[in-house]
Amino acid sequence: RRPPRVTRHHREHRLDEALDDLHTVERASPSDRTAIRRARRRVGRVNSAITQQLLRSRFDKEEKTCVEEILAAARAQRASAHTTASCNGTAPPPAATATDDGLCPIPSAELWRFFDGVNTPLQEFVPDAATGATFRSAMARLPTASRFRELLTEAPTLDDIETQLQHVRGASSPGLDGVGYDVYQKFAVQLLPALGAAFKRCWEAKKVPLSWKLGVVRLLYKKGERTDPANWRPICLQQAVYKLYSGVLARRLGRWLDANDRHAPGQKGFRAVNGCGEHNFLAATLVDQARRKRRTLFEVWYDFRNAFGSVPFALLWDSLARLGVPDDYVAMCKGLYESAAFVVGNAEDGTTDPVHLRVGVFQGCPLSPQLFNAAISPLLFALQRLPDTGVQLSTDDRLGASAYADDLKTFSSTEDGIKRQHALVVDFLRWTGMAANPSKCCTMSVQRDHRGVLKTCDLGLELDGDPIPALGMADSYSYLGIGDGFDHVRRRVELAPALKQLKDDATALLQSGLAPWQVVKATKTYLYPRVEYALRHLRPFQQQLEGFDRHLVRGLRHLLRLPVSATTEFLYAPVSRGGLGLLPLTELHAAIQVAHGWQMLHSKDPAIRRIARVQLRQIADARHRVDTQAWADREDELCEKLLNSQLGASPDAPPKRRNGDIGQLSAGRVARRTTEAPQRRHWFTVGGHPAPSPHARTQARDSAGVRGDWRCGCHATASRAASRAVARPRHRVTARQASHQAQTLDQVGRDEGPREDRSHPRRCWKRLPHAASRPLGVRLPLCGSGATQPVGHAQCPQAPASPSARQVQAPRVRALRDAGACAEPLLRHNGRGPWTPRRRAQDHRALAHRGVQRQQGPGRASHEPDRAVARRPRATARPSAV
Repeated sequence: RRPPRVTRHHREHRLDEALDDLHTVERASPSDRTAIRRARRRVGRVNSAITQQLLRSRFDKEEKTCVEEILAAARAQRASAHTTASCNGTAPPPAATATDDGLCPIPSAELWRFFDGVNTPLQEFVPDAATGATFRSAMARLPTASRFRELLTEAPTLDDIETQLQHVRGASSPGLDGVGYDVYQKFAVQLLPALGAAFKRCWEAKKVPLSWKLGVVRLLYKKGERTDPANWRPICLQQAVYKLYSGVLARRLGRWLDANDRHAPGQKGFRAVNGCGEHNFLAATLVDQARRKRRTLFEVWYDFRNAFGSVPFALLWDSLARLGVPDDYVAMCKGLYESAAFVVGNAEDGTTDPVHLRVGVFQGCPLSPQLFNAAISPLLFALQRLPDTGVQLSTDDRLGASAYADDLKTFSSTEDGIKRQHALVVDFLRWTGMAANPSKCCTMSVQRDHRGVLKTCDLGLELDGDPIPALGMADSYSYLGIGDGFDHVRRRVELAPALKQLKDDATALLQSGLAPWQVVKATKTYLYPRVEYALRHLRPFQQQLEGFDRHLVRGLRHLLRLPVSATTEFLYAPVSRGGLGLLPLTELHAAIQVAHGWQMLHSKDPAIRRIARVQLRQIADARHRVDTQAWADREDELCEKLLNSQLGASPDAPPKRRNGDIGQLSAGRVARRTTEAPQRRHWFTVGGHPAPSPHARTQARDSAGVRGDWRCGCHATASRAASRAVARPRHRVTARQASHQAQTLDQVGRDEGPREDRSHPRRCWKRLPHAASRPLGVRLPLCGSGATQPVGHAQCPQAPASPSARQVQAPRVRALRDAGACAEPLLRHNGRGPWTPRRRAQDHRALAHRGVQRQQGPGRASHEPDRAVARRPRATARPSAV
């Protein structure tokens, strides 16, 4: 017999024992199939436990990689199942791999030819060409930049280098030398003097070592045919020391541009602002104003072909000079690109030969975004100065273009204006030698006929002889990740595919074998952030968001082995109070909408702030009868009251009965979201509800919210009534209903055989409406007779077993008993005795004359027959067979 091997953990020891038992059973009784299957199942369970433990250990070490592999494997499995189902019995194609190996299936020689052709300029850029006169004139009108000139003339200091080290990501991929940011951050104290001396020498010489300018390009697959090099995105990995130096230059250039107001109008890319949010707000404002005011609107979206890789070097240096950048700084930027080259490192057969960079900027260099924005600025300045174009969005703002790096969009209120803007864009492309993809560009025309009906019109714009497609009224164009178009319904359904995929990914995490806390962390870290951006700019249906919340709650309930009747409030309670810290998508959507509206009203861009306030004023004018003279000098107060839903109470702005205003996505929804969001959930409040006073009839009516037709035949029904009385103190109840519940508690506490026989023998559980009102894990049995009849309560099989449970249950019974004590004097009048079901109708009519209101909502009296009391009594449970 072999000696037992050394195991690493107890699960391996259990696996050895299970295998030995399996071999023993197979040798001893090979015909006993039942015993063999039992032994094999034991081996399978131990193997599954080992696999699960390895997965959980990997999550602790490589969290992001582990989650990505789980989700990729689940998506590949779903794609394979979908392909198999759609084949209808035919042989399915080979399933896609769960993870991408990172290799480009294109030979290195073909990649070298492709990138060498791409990095060769098609034409020489001439700054003084005739086609660039308009752009040179627009740049010449800029005021002189005289502030903080020392940022671009003085050498980098140790503080600049240390600040740059603090803002970089330590896990960034290194270049050819293999030294990443993490090494420089770990040994910053020792390396800062050396880095300072090296950067000072580079600043004085206006050059960098040649080894710094050799980068490694990694190709990332985008979409389309994998054998086409154009479908791969090149990301240049350069040495960390070079990126530190260029990062210092970029930070200084950005501060100088901010100080001298040199950013191009409408350019929000790679800036310390909420660029995508402001551009999407502007896009929604254009469409909402055209719908609300019934005005014309014309828009064009442009897609540049290889924008970062086709910018001429001469255009970069000429634009920097025209912006007012000192010549020494421009010379330093030139030194970074002289004799620069790169190699493709993930080709099919290895690394390619060096490809010399003769046009374009490095994608991955910290300085590249600032240089590209400077190259595009002549076009944006010229579009701003083009007369009789754009859309008037406020008294001081007539905007005509918005850009996020190379994503350009032009818009105008007239057809002639949009055509002149398009002609200017064509001149810029012809002047610089850059190109656009006509098939990926799009136009939109919002016009109405003589009856006011929308009609689709093709503007007939072309790029290099190819027509630009026109967008229909029901279509949308993907701009900055959000569908942009005239049809507002698309904002309702655009998020549905993403929510479906999010639900599938949540299922994959729940079924992966991760620990419950790991599943919760992965959900909050990798699932919720994927929809935050879309929730900020879209208006999904409430049912869509609630569907995902219910799916996640069911999965977590099953994962935590909770019964169906267990509370789910602790899933959404804060972590500091014993909960899991999840947030429902419905509340997340409301919070994000409020935050987005607040950001637009307090944007760094004064034009966005003015446009947001004008939009609020338009909403107020459409939905209220605003007295213009009364609110002439109170614009901020009007916006504040509108957002707080208080404008309708002002005598100077009564609400219209029928306003016919459109549904607003951004600023207009802040008013409703601001008032709704704080009222949705109250698990931040600790403590129970106070018991009502037995000396006030109003408090007695407000203390219970139960129905008077309940036939309390068991402890569960009585306690459920008490639970509702405490959980909903704002609902009102008639005096007769409160008295009936009090009598029911007295009757339940008595030791009567028939009534106890009708009680259900199984222990039932009821959750509290607020998880923070009790210690986590306390479950309350449904018994409400402890306060009225202690003897019967002690004999009840459903009595609370723990002191903490009895402590929480007591206020419910006390509240209902006090409500009944207040109501019973109203019912014992004229010697008629207690209430009986036969006197139901006449008693309700009598109580209605006495001014007692039934539960119909605030301010509504009960003058009609009670529909609730007309129902049949609830069927009682069968006697238990004990």
